[in-house]
Amino acid sequence: MAYCMTAMYTLRLQSYKKGEAIFTEGSHGTEAYIIHVGSVDILKSGANQQQVVLRTLKETEMFGEMALITSNPRAATAMAATDVTLEVIKIGRAHV
Repeated sequence: MAYCMTAMYTLRLQSYKKGEAIFTEGSHGTEAYIIHVGSVDILKSGANQQQVVLRTLKETEMFGEMALITSNPRAATAMAATDVTLEVIKIGRAHV
């Protein structure tokens, strides 16, 4: 028996305040993000569980996209470096 998998997606805007976590390292996700306004820090747990900033992302940059490709846990934490508005891309899959 053959089947086809169809991907469906939704887009929405979501805002976060400075210092608010967008997602955390080790969590599972089904969303990716494009920065509409503001900036986002990508953080990784270092020695003694201290957060180390790997990179600060700016407007128009995308992050979290690996959650759309794999079912692996998030490799890092994303935190609002400023008040930020994000375009949230959520993928849903349906078997037909």
